[in-house]
Amino acid sequence: MRFDLPPAAFLILALTVAGAFVWMRLTLEPDLGAWRSQGAPQAPARASRDATPVDAQVLARYAGEYDMDGMRVAIELEGGRLFVSPARGVRLPLYAETETRFFLTDPEGQIDFVVNARGEATRFLARLPSGVFTAQRVGG
Repeated sequence: MRFDLPPAAFLILALTVAGAFVWMRLTLEPDLGAWRSQGAPQAPARASRDATPVDAQVLARYAGEYDMDGMRVAIELEGGRLFVSPARGVRLPLYAETETRFFLTDPEGQIDFVVNARGEATRFLARLPSGVFTAQRVGG
């Protein structure tokens, strides 16, 4: 028995099967982070909203080591951009909203730096999906 499907019907069938496969993958394996960590190619992180340019001298005053409830968090300046490293091997870009407020895209979050009268960063407040945390500057 031979089936002759018009191209449009074949395309609809292929998309339906592909959609069912994707739905099954997301339903049966909701944490695809393990797949991503096994070397799957990733697109470069992009800001989900517009970032504001901030002078590198201003950014430099935020770079350093911070203590967040016993966990060391590094804020690093590289190539005129800030990165946060909450754990060894993890490095997330920060995007400026203002000179003191930055946002993350994955995971979504916000970091507000607190500066003293001399303009030195003393701590930051992180608003993340898991809660609100304060990190005190300890070095850098």
